[in-house]
Amino acid sequence: MEKTTLITAFFDIGRRDFKEIPRSNDKYHDYFKFWARLKNNLIIYTDETNYKLIKSIRSEFGLEEKTTIIIIDNIFDIKPNIYKRLIEIENDKYFKNFREKDNATSNSGRYNYLMLLKSWFIQDAVSRNLTETNTAWIDYGFNHGGKVFNNPNDFDFEWSPTNVKKINMYYLDKIDQRPIFEIVKRLEDCIMGPLILMPSEMTERFYNMNLESMQILNSIGLMDDDQLIMLFSYRRNPTYFNIIKSNWFLGLSHFNGGHLSIKKEKKQNVTKIFAIKLYGSLMKKYKLICYLSKNYSSH
Repeated sequence: MEKTTLITAFFDIGRRDFKEIPRSNDKYHDYFKFWARLKNNLIIYTDETNYKLIKSIRSEFGLEEKTTIIIIDNIFDIKPNIYKRLIEIENDKYFKNFREKDNATSNSGRYNYLMLLKSWFIQDAVSRNLTETNTAWIDYGFNHGGKVFNNPNDFDFEWSPTNVKKINMYYLDKIDQRPIFEIVKRLEDCIMGPLILMPSEMTERFYNMNLESMQILNSIGLMDDDQLIMLFSYRRNPTYFNIIKSNWFLGLSHFNGGHLSIKKEKKQNVTKIFAIKLYGSLMKKYKLICYLSKNYSSH
């Protein structure tokens, strides 16, 4: 019988101070508590500071025996050369000018480094012989406290995927076919990072593919988060992946998660949506005009 071990992690990288989508540590812990009653064996990577709180949340649901917490006090020692290169790119003026969004979360080298470590954490758990047939990454802030699945009591079950043969990733709408550098420039989502499922025997390969994808990007002065890196890895090695169309967080409703109640979306004002899109289009044109004016006015 197939069994799935869940892997997650929480490290404070100063997200509360990010200009785009800031979140406090308390907010993340609240998000975790919403789904933490999942009955799967769960491995959590964190630091000494957060150890007791995270342990108490799982213990509250009687799941202490199904919880393994691995303490790493300095994640930047795991791949120091990668981290150093990401910080260099973050501060590079050409990279800053290349990106369309000045305040994007994935403009942060620290953030992109932690996102790369998702695949390191899962292969590390397997190398420690802590996992079962399958291994799944689940974000510590999964579901954002009820953004999609609105009843925390629904998580009181063991997620049990079956017939897992490849690396299962979820994507939005359609697979983006544009050149990778164009997606890095425009920061548009395709592959989603909150949930990734694979046979435990494929975790090391998954990590190595993602590491290579990041290194290739870094070699030409670019970087991005796990979602772009995984898309790049998929393009380079498509036979190892099973890509599933879905939406944010909905991957957990697959297999035996169909009982999870989903929050009804409010109908958005069509005029407001049009105005937002029009504003975005005009701002792009304005930036282009400013750039041309600045660089070619003297010619």
